[in-house]
Amino acid sequence: MSQTANVPQGPIPRPSARGSACMTRDALDGHARQTMSDALAATPIKCRVTIKTEGSQQTYDGLFASTGAAAIDAQERIGMRCQVSVRALS
Repeated sequence: MSQTANVPQGPIPRPSARGSACMTRDALDGHARQTMSDALAATPIKCRVTIKTEGSQQTYDGLFASTGAAAIDAQERIGMRCQVSVRALS
């Protein structure tokens, strides 16, 4: 006895752009970035940033949107080749 699955025939219907909950990948990525940036802007992180160059070391604390933003801030302050360490503080 053979059984057949209830498989629809023909092309798979796509949801219409109007009234659909589906988002394109680009729209979803943009939405995720905006949501993340909104969340980060609302809750700054206190970080300790340490910058090491060949001849010196400098440490400072600050409030940043993310630890990545703290690292970028450090590299922009120094403007040359350096080693940056960022630690989120409680």
